[in-house]
Amino acid sequence: MRSQQGKMTFMSLIMLAVLVVAGFWAFKYIGSGWDKKQIKKEVFDTLGTIRGGMRTEAELLKAIEDVLAKKEVELLDLSGELGPTSFRYRFSYRMVTDYLFFKKSETIQVDDQIENFN
Repeated sequence: MRSQQGKMTFMSLIMLAVLVVAGFWAFKYIGSGWDKKQIKKEVFDTLGTIRGGMRTEAELLKAIEDVLAKKEVELLDLSGELGPTSFRYRFSYRMVTDYLFFKKSETIQVDDQIENFN
């Protein structure tokens, strides 16, 4: 038994590889969930800084497109309604997560509004 001390067997090498791959998958899964939340928050924050009576609906939609382009996701649908007191926006995008051995494609839809002022 003393001759095996400190040596790696074939099974322990396989277990180490499985642990590393599982850790990587968990990291990517948690990271993609965080990215979805971050995109929604960043769109809301961007609209919050540029909103106002002088902005048009097209300018606000262009700001949403810019945020999604910066995050390198595929924009599928984008619409917005500028009312007298609020701006209601809807968009959907596709996020592809690379899990090393396979890729997962997700379609995310956001429907939100932000108060507008004159």
